[in-house]
Amino acid sequence: MRNPNGFGSVKKLSGKRRRPYAAVVTLGFEKEARPDLGPLRSILSPGVLAAVEREVSEHFEGLPVYRQKTAVIGYFATKAEALLALAEYNKRPFDVRARDVSLADVWAAVSRDRFGNLKKGTVEGYNASWKNLAPLHDRKIRDLRASDMQAVVDSFADKSQSTQRGMIKVLHFLFKYALESDWVEKDYSRFVSVRSSAPSRVRRPFSYDEIAVMLQNPERFGPLLVLIYTGLRIGEFLALRPEDVDLERRIITVHGTKTKAADRLVPIHRDIVPLVLPAISPSLSYKGFAKRFHKMRKEQGWDHIIHETRHTFASVAQASGLDPYYIKQILGHESGDLTKDVYTHVFEARLLREIDRFDITGGGVISFPAERVRA
Repeated sequence: MRNPNGFGSVKKLSGKRRRPYAAVVTLGFEKEARPDLGPLRSILSPGVLAAVEREVSEHFEGLPVYRQKTAVIGYFATKAEALLALAEYNKRPFDVRARDVSLADVWAAVSRDRFGNLKKGTVEGYNASWKNLAPLHDRKIRDLRASDMQAVVDSFADKSQSTQRGMIKVLHFLFKYALESDWVEKDYSRFVSVRSSAPSRVRRPFSYDEIAVMLQNPERFGPLLVLIYTGLRIGEFLALRPEDVDLERRIITVHGTKTKAADRLVPIHRDIVPLVLPAISPSLSYKGFAKRFHKMRKEQGWDHIIHETRHTFASVAQASGLDPYYIKQILGHESGDLTKDVYTHVFEARLLREIDRFDITGGGVISFPAERVRA
């Protein structure tokens, strides 16, 4: 009994094979291009060449010639198994080419289609996490299971939890794109979890002595002082443009990406007004800033990470008696009691009054307990 038109066919392959039956489907038809016989003119005799040209002309005479495009959806031990596969395919067709899509192919597509809307620091973070996933790059995404991905994430168990979280975030990103493209039917990345055995780093604020060194050389340490006096996230700071800064109002307009509250106004302390604009460098990447910070850290003997500038702000703000509500607003934390219009002149004036109470020279920074502050 013949299969219905368009159903597909089963072909038995020659030789001794464990799965000799190929299930073949038609993907469509493409117009056959007329061949260029130019290269044959110097090889064939005039008589033979004329015969070839005649055959080609007859082949393409009249209507255009179309060639069937086919693809193998699988190889099977029996003809019955191949026919069942064809029946399943016809009930729920899929992109046959998706079987060959590797994780690296998805990464290339995501980089092309999605990274243009992301900030430079975010893309750099994704790139770093993608490198950590190297053992999975050439794997076909349809074949990846949670255990495969978990094994690679677990190989970084001696690293920080943020390292593993970054890897999992990239996997989520890739599987989401693959789902939208019908390259996979299920997101197995959602079953991958953080299992870092590395102790979490306790964040410590910069000490008064360390800040005093920065204040003595503001030209060099200006960016760090701006971070300490504003509590900005490093990504927010690197994303600043001169037009985001209003020195007359002493206000920075932050276009945050982490939460809704991250999009906010941040007051400028009067002590750092001359430092803000020189510190902004739109061309500076996170990697470049980290390299500079590492050099400073090594020279000064600091045991700090960049994000501890934000922790320093929170610690000094608390010690200086700033209103906890306004500390939350400046840091861009979610606040359940947000009832004010944060873009009113009254709100701005209160922000400035609060930030001017911020006393970095009190010397109390070094006595603060090492508390955790949300990044």
